[in-house]
Amino acid sequence: MNEVSASLLAEVVACSRIVEDFTKRLDEACAEYYATGKTGFTNLTSAENEQIKEHCELILSRLSTILPDSKTRWDSIEYRPDPDTEMVVELRDIWVRRRSLFQTIEHTLRARLELENLADESKDKQRARRTVTEEPATHRGLSVFISHSGKDAELALRLIDLLQAGLRLNANEIRCSSVDGYRFPVGVNTQDKLREEVNAAKVVVGLITPSSLNSYYVMFELGARWGANRFIAPLLAGVNRSDLKEPLRLLKHCRLITRHNFTSS
Repeated sequence: MNEVSASLLAEVVACSRIVEDFTKRLDEACAEYYATGKTGFTNLTSAENEQIKEHCELILSRLSTILPDSKTRWDSIEYRPDPDTEMVVELRDIWVRRRSLFQTIEHTLRARLELENLADESKDKQRARRTVTEEPATHRGLSVFISHSGKDAELALRLIDLLQAGLRLNANEIRCSSVDGYRFPVGVNTQDKLREEVNAAKVVVGLITPSSLNSYYVMFELGARWGANRFIAPLLAGVNRSDLKEPLRLLKHCRLITRHNFTSS
């Protein structure tokens, strides 16, 4: 069982790196497309897009017995026609989501393989429990914790794209529990990790929307951070400062005013 999982993990890692590279090149192509006055972009072909897509789907078919929902999640990533968005941007956004899915799959397989190794190699139950307890340590190196409502996953993904583009953060430096690639690893106690990471992260961004104002989890997360006297960056989207209650209303915040612009107040 371990040998099969290790083999699949190696294939997933290799495929994930291909997707990462292709997504990066698409991002560069978008920049070139706009820099040249929308006259086109180079070094990318539809044939290459299809070839990488087919390779990804082949890997996903081999995962059908281990992660049966992975192909369904892949198929759910579709074009969303938008008259205000260029096709090259739509293609880039699709591969960003595919990249996040493969990152989640890779993290999940690594966690499962580790658990299998612990089960096979350790006969000392007390030692095994200590190993499992110590191993996750998910908060180490965590830079940004995004406190949000699960209903705002799409907006949270856009925020992650902005943070990675502007701050060059890696996926393991961001925690966003509703977005693939940034969720908690398989096997950890979610409640315990929420308590740890909301105060261990260097920055907590509170994505304040109508949905999050009605979320007990968001209010508890921000309250825990505020109670620990640690930095919070509230980001308002679809709500006004007058909609907030103290002490949240007293914090310096940013307001999302368009898809691409922020203002502080």
